[in-house]
Amino acid sequence: MAHVISDRPPERIDAGSCSIRRYVIADAPRLVDAVSSSIEHLKPWMGWIDEEPVDVSQREVHIATWNTKWDAGEDFMMGIFLDDIQVGGTGFHLRGAVDSLEIGYWVRTGYTGKGIATAVTRALTTVAFEMDTIRTVEIHHDVANVISGLIPQRLGYVKYWTGESVIEAPSESGVRNKWRMQQADWLAI
Repeated sequence: MAHVISDRPPERIDAGSCSIRRYVIADAPRLVDAVSSSIEHLKPWMGWIDEEPVDVSQREVHIATWNTKWDAGEDFMMGIFLDDIQVGGTGFHLRGAVDSLEIGYWVRTGYTGKGIATAVTRALTTVAFEMDTIRTVEIHHDVANVISGLIPQRLGYVKYWTGESVIEAPSESGVRNKWRMQQADWLAI
């Protein structure tokens, strides 16, 4: 069950060559372009892609909803930007224990394999542990999505659970890996 936290991540985070930031309504055209150009790439792993493509006005509504949740401390959706190009999406999700955050990510077609998701996840992990109430960060993915699983592995996360899960996208197997990083372990790296 989701929870609410009083801490908020910064609205802009440096991740090396790219930046991570809270969405603003003006990002709607960039987000439409990033998702629309990546539908076939994202479809195997992202259940939400079935709603796509959406137009700019629908995306503005999504961003407004995400920002309402951000302000309430319920969920933190962010875009990944390289200069003025949106190259992906990420966020902190409150799906676990009250002292934990889950990181999700996707990278736009043409920008995969460049270390963007790893750099973003590294930066978000650091930011999460700078928040007063967060002690654990998690990453979950279907076991068939091997590429997604490389990211927590590269960053030293520990796989703590593999088990059945609901299939949400066409290429999912119904078996999910859950990875965890504890604050003390991250600070020791």
